[in-house]
Amino acid sequence: MNSVNFEKEKISTLLIKIAIPLMISMLVTELYNMVDTYFVSHYVGSLGIAYIMIVFPLQRFIAAMASMLGTGTSATLSRQIGLKDEENIRSVINQGVNLVLLFMVPIIILLFIFQDQILYAFGASADTLEGARIYLHYISIGSIFIVGTNCISRVLISFGESKLSLQATLIGALINVLLDYILVVHVKIGITGAGFATMF
Repeated sequence: MNSVNFEKEKISTLLIKIAIPLMISMLVTELYNMVDTYFVSHYVGSLGIAYIMIVFPLQRFIAAMASMLGTGTSATLSRQIGLKDEENIRSVINQGVNLVLLFMVPIIILLFIFQDQILYAFGASADTLEGARIYLHYISIGSIFIVGTNCISRVLISFGESKLSLQATLIGALINVLLDYILVVHVKIGITGAGFATMF
């Protein structure tokens, strides 16, 4: 692995090595919804797009949670790595994992309990409720993995493994595209396939 050496390399070089992979990773993450929208619009139709758009604000909320927990863990971890405090390094990583569970498990439970009320609040109607509910189920289940992956990705960056973090994100994105293509286009399970693919 090509780790970044924070102690010896120039700040300008570090910015390029860390910032560019991170920006590409964030861009790839944003493409998830666009990929779903593309396949659903072509093979499910306008109602399929409505399902995705109703759930979209919840996806953005989950993405914000991922960014908050990942960035907070990374910032704290970076300080401990700089101090070479191995005991606290392990402690911060464990706390990051615990925070993901602490925040996301209650959110997932609430999304399942109040799913209809939430979907109606975001614009669902009698025609779109069932499809939006199906999509939300997969987004809810996948959210803990999405947030956890983001947190792990930021931890890797803290250790200087920005390329490894980007590679993991790209693999997830490629799996998402492949599953969308197989499940929506060929298996023809519509919004169910799009939702399942987004979990990865």
